[in-house]
Amino acid sequence: MAINIFGVTPTSVKDHHFPHWDGFTTATTPTLTTVTLMIDESGAVLAGKLSVEGIVPSTITDATSAAYAWCATVVRLHAAIKVMQASTAQDPAIIERWEKMLAALFKDLATNGATAIGPGASSISNPSGPDTHIETYGLEVDSAEDMSTTVPVFRRDDLL
Repeated sequence: MAINIFGVTPTSVKDHHFPHWDGFTTATTPTLTTVTLMIDESGAVLAGKLSVEGIVPSTITDATSAAYAWCATVVRLHAAIKVMQASTAQDPAIIERWEKMLAALFKDLATNGATAIGPGASSISNPSGPDTHIETYGLEVDSAEDMSTTVPVFRRDDLL
């Protein structure tokens, strides 16, 4: 299964967060190959966050949807933080601001689920657990033949 990176490329990371840089090459720190891997890693982190909320990342394919744009923003921002941390021209203040922005986006996702990212995503019915324990654990539904016919005796002081 391929990681959905929502159209984010090293060029889009540069254009959005490092417009004053010339671009990533084999001679830059980090290199073009490293930035590409950072984008993949950022897509994987987002996929995990979306999955926890019951959102299926592979269903977000409409590049004009709000969900797709939200996801692209998160992947770019996460990758930009990684690029800045690996860069020879680090700026701790920018890293801190971007980390706060990313944390706010993830908090909104955790709090509001699919509504945080907007329309364009499909979600599973119950991300917090199985829909029924019977199917999940291969249990059988009891039948009248399997049940006891003993009637419990209650005393006057038994609580019901």
